[in-house]
Amino acid sequence: MRTLITAPLVVAGVAALGLLGGLAPAAPVVLAAPKPSASTSASTSGSTKASTSASSSATGEKSIQPDPTPLVADALFVLSIRFDKGKVSITKVAREKLAKKAAVPRKLGRFAVELYSGPTVVERVRFDFPLIHDDDVAGEAYAKGLDVTIDVRIPDSDRPNKLEIWDRATDKRWKYAYPPKAP
Repeated sequence: MRTLITAPLVVAGVAALGLLGGLAPAAPVVLAAPKPSASTSASTSGSTKASTSASSSATGEKSIQPDPTPLVADALFVLSIRFDKGKVSITKVAREKLAKKAAVPRKLGRFAVELYSGPTVVERVRFDFPLIHDDDVAGEAYAKGLDVTIDVRIPDSDRPNKLEIWDRATDKRWKYAYPPKAP
């Protein structure tokens, strides 16, 4: 099936020059574009999906879900997270009350604190340790001897029941109970 579009064509420039004796012809123009049928679009999109999933399974990559909508809370936990020569641990936990409900600001980072409710990620807070980044080749060398502690803020909510710290570059995970407790 074809879709026909009809529009008048006016050659005003030619008429203005007087080349046609002052007459501006108006002629219908018909443009034909093939309209995809339901079977064509289904087979096309199906082949695209198949090639996409085949390419991701062929490379061995896992599908990473997008960051969830940030949790809004009236308090935060401040986690002191230590990176000691490749090992990650929570060394201190403090609770901060906020003046009004707010979400934790979003950032990019190699590491993430993920809060789960059952198997579902309900919050992901990304962060970086100094000298260790996703695209930093020197980061591997620094990581072997680095001992650093940083503070990461996560929402205090009654939804999560599990906390994980995830190194997205190596896919290592460290699991903790939620709400977090000082060691």
